[in-house]
Amino acid sequence: TYIFTLMHTERILSRILTFELYIYVLIWIILKLTLESFDKFDNYSSALSGALLMVTSLYTLVEVQKDSLNSLLHSSRFLFTAGVMLLVTGVILILAVSNGLLAFTREQFNFVWSFHWSLTILVNLFFTGALLCKPSP
Repeated sequence: TYIFTLMHTERILSRILTFELYIYVLIWIILKLTLESFDKFDNYSSALSGALLMVTSLYTLVEVQKDSLNSLLHSSRFLFTAGVMLLVTGVILILAVSNGLLAFTREQFNFVWSFHWSLTILVNLFFTGALLCKPSP
């Protein structure tokens, strides 16, 4: 979320994203002390963080598309945001049911794990592309 605040020049949007970050931390603490356990994965807060990142990424993609004069594949903001969206959408279901993964058969677990690492490789390619893009003038 902090990186997205740096991407946007609109002051109000940066403030909203910063406020969102603080609210999420507060919600995470409340969830950790009430619904979620310290010895298991955070099912609720991880799904919430994924949803918040998805909304932020979607808004950022719309803004990048409006501002883009060149191909989106040459925009570091687009590649970074697309990588975050891909990561969040692909992993949010795995995170939401992560405590139940232990009940899977070995074949089911291997399928989910293969999907996860394949997605991670693809996301890292997007992030690498974002880092290698020439800065726009």
